[in-house]
Amino acid sequence: MKMDKKNMNSIIQQLQIEAAEKNSSVVELLRKAKIAASKLELSDFLDWIEKELNGYKTTDTIPEYREIHGDPRGWNPYHGWIPLLFAEDSKTQDLISKRKVIQSVGTLEGLILNKDSSGSLEMPFSPEANQQISKAVGFTTKFTLMISSSSIISILDTVRNIILDWSIRLEKEGILGDGISFSKAERERAQEKIVYNIEKIENFTGNMGVMKDKASIKIEQNYSESEIKELKNIMTVSYTHLTL
Repeated sequence: MKMDKKNMNSIIQQLQIEAAEKNSSVVELLRKAKIAASKLELSDFLDWIEKELNGYKTTDTIPEYREIHGDPRGWNPYHGWIPLLFAEDSKTQDLISKRKVIQSVGTLEGLILNKDSSGSLEMPFSPEANQQISKAVGFTTKFTLMISSSSIISILDTVRNIILDWSIRLEKEGILGDGISFSKAERERAQEKIVYNIEKIENFTGNMGVMKDKASIKIEQNYSESEIKELKNIMTVSYTHLTL
């Protein structure tokens, strides 16, 4: 990207260059965007940056791009992790197959640092959800959601794209700054023109691949309606962390 001398030190154009680099750190990109958002007094965008840097609380509204799909599995001492299937309840199957990721970008970058796009991560169910699934199955064991690491890469890429789009919009409005400083006119223009609704960003999710295990835990009608309703309620508000 060609820059004239006047804009060589613009933090906005620095953001564009770094966001376009596939292997650049998303954490460092967020930190630089935080400086710009703070200087421009863009509180909504700054709040989003803080959550991405520090992680989301379970009480926060989690952006749709942080919803990922995986393969629910149950632990079998003889066969290892085998698929968990709600044979006659597709809505519940869908419910237990997707989760919202609340961990910080730094943690997510660390998780995929030594994994390629074909690797997998584990997202254990909460104790409450695990107990209810055990009731539905008819025996007690551990349950988890197997996640493709490509789904986590997609979250990081989406964050990178958000910052790129944001910086381009600023430039189009003539908001570039001088180094990390912005004029009063630039701050006023940013607050008037740059309204960003993170909740409406499209959800980018990775390909989960095909399950290779032939064995599966099939849940038929050996659970009560109240039990499955309780499971659905728990899963709706359940958040657990990804692990290697």
